[in-house]
Amino acid sequence: MSKVIIRSVADLSSFSSKESIVDQVKEIFFLQSNKKTFENDLEKNKFFNRWLNVYIKNFPDQFYLALKEEKVLGYLCYCQDTMAFIHKFGSLGGQEYFQNEMIDFPAHLHINVRTPGMGIGELLMNYTCEKLHRDNITGVHIITSPDSLNVSFYKRHDFNFTQAHTLKDGVELFFMGRVLQNQ
Repeated sequence: MSKVIIRSVADLSSFSSKESIVDQVKEIFFLQSNKKTFENDLEKNKFFNRWLNVYIKNFPDQFYLALKEEKVLGYLCYCQDTMAFIHKFGSLGGQEYFQNEMIDFPAHLHINVRTPGMGIGELLMNYTCEKLHRDNITGVHIITSPDSLNVSFYKRHDFNFTQAHTLKDGVELFFMGRVLQNQ
């Protein structure tokens, strides 16, 4: 029986079909996405390119896959410097409201798994946070909504710093940060 391994997209040259791996990532992305309907394939591809493919293309060494043989069970991508990311690619949705918090939590991440509750998210999270710690990154954050199902996952993984911001239209954003280094 094969075990789950973690590999970066940058290491995919050792796999028989990089295209198949990326297709599986795309499948998981849309399976777990809150947005389910698109007017056409072009709109769907723009959505994928905006929210995930930007990491595959620009940060392949910061895009981790949980693999069992060549089956993708989940992924976690991150960027060590959110402000540099925003300057180059634009806002990810809400970072402009949490610039002070990003001083202590400069990195951000995005995670999805094929089947929640199997320990794959924990494996990816631990692997990535250990890597960020070794790279002397002080903290990592995510932005979600306070009533989102993922809040409990992040709390279980030590995202203990929280800050909320309500937009003019009443939408509430929830910043969650995890300390990685003593400052």
